Amino acid sequence: MAMARLLDTATTPRVTEAWFTNGLIRPLAGVAVGITVAMMLASAIQAGLGGRPELIIDALKEGPKSLVATALTVVVMDVMIQGGDVLADVAWQAGRGDAQQVLDGLAATMGSSGGLAGTFLGPLALLFGMIGLLVTTVVLFMRSSMLYLVAAFAPIVWSTSVAPMMRGSGRRLIHLVVALVLAKPAIAITLVVGTKLLAN
Repeated sequence: MAMARLLDTATTPRVTEAWFTNGLIRPLAGVAVGITVAMMLASAIQAGLGGRPELIIDALKEGPKSLVATALTVVVMDVMIQGGDVLADVAWQAGRGDAQQVLDGLAATMGSSGGLAGTFLGPLALLFGMIGLLVTTVVLFMRSSMLYLVAAFAPIVWSTSVAPMMRGSGRRLIHLVVALVLAKPAIAITLVVGTKLLAN
């Protein structure tokens, strides 16, 4: 149980902590504001040269949107990450008894099987379990790192979305964040379904 709690807290990114927001997000937000202003000016120049005044109005609408999105991204991501953790916890609590039953059954089978189970099957089952735990741990740490990376680059992505040709980048950013947040509950639900199938 202590291992599960350690893995849970270690693989949950804390994107609102001071070392991240002050040390990385704040300087990148300043760069993002500069990019937003540059994109708005580029749209105005393009509108003037191309005779399309609607681009100026579009840039004046999209500029403030990108600044608000930049300001809210980290907070919204933190709420989504906490929600994903709650989903994973609820799923794991539903399957915790079955997981204990599967492990107890495996230990009882190994204990009653004689010498072959103690010398070959037991270590083989332990090896597969350790490999599965290692792979799951690596996947969860990569998810955490990717969430930090996405949060760090979010201000730049939102600022470039002022340009009409980059407008879809904000939508792709949202899709990526949702996929990364839901990866942990998906892993937990997969483990619970597997243990329920083995237990029943």
